[in-house]
Amino acid sequence: MSDSLPSLYAAARGLWTLTWRRVFSRKLLVQNTFLFLFYPVIIGYFSYFGRDESEAFFKGGIISIHVWLVVPISVLNYFGHMIRGELREDNFSYLFTRPVSRFRLYLLKYLTVMVALQIILFINGMVYWGVGAFLNIPELKHFIGTLLAVQFLEVIAYGALAGCLGLITRKYVFAGLIYGLIVEFGMGRIPTNINLLSINRHLNGFISQHTSIVEYFSLGVATREDLWLSILVLPLGTAFVLGIGGLLFTYREYLHTSELQDSA
Repeated sequence: MSDSLPSLYAAARGLWTLTWRRVFSRKLLVQNTFLFLFYPVIIGYFSYFGRDESEAFFKGGIISIHVWLVVPISVLNYFGHMIRGELREDNFSYLFTRPVSRFRLYLLKYLTVMVALQIILFINGMVYWGVGAFLNIPELKHFIGTLLAVQFLEVIAYGALAGCLGLITRKYVFAGLIYGLIVEFGMGRIPTNINLLSINRHLNGFISQHTSIVEYFSLGVATREDLWLSILVLPLGTAFVLGIGGLLFTYREYLHTSELQDSA
């Protein structure tokens, strides 16, 4: 026990360093610049010139572009690559010699990527807040608070799924897009209990608390019972998928497979 805690701390510190080194790589630095500046400026531009409907343009643009498109794709990119990228660069070889199980290494890597992306998206949310304040958007504080809460849950839930897809196939981007079309934009819109499988369905429940968004997208307003169900289902589903990912990383050999030589 006395040896496992220092080893766990050392592994977490090493994974955190690797994660931030990847986050600030040239490729992701360009992507994050777009995340911070391009989308808020574009949404703010169209909201500014659509003065009569500036609130609808601003809030609707953030939900349709940022929440439904940018965040899921960013999560798929960060988490789908989180294990294969490190294995391809042989960054895990030293960690595998430490008295830390692969299951714990997987969870630690998930946590470090999750925290890094949460920080990036929080800054992005503050940029949206600044743009909204410039445009004098009504109920801005409440809306940005909801945005931060929704993207926080979105990263946690989609991150677990993307990490699992990255372990199942090197074509995790294609697999993620197929999943999104079938489950999120297919099953999630079916008005039966099968839509409980859709993460987006639960997130929309929190978004629907804003009247202007409900009218803009013709969303159904979630009841208090629906919100509590989402609060229950999202953590349980995330834990279940994380467990599958941890088991895959534990019992499936990735170090010397030929597919690691191919680009993801």
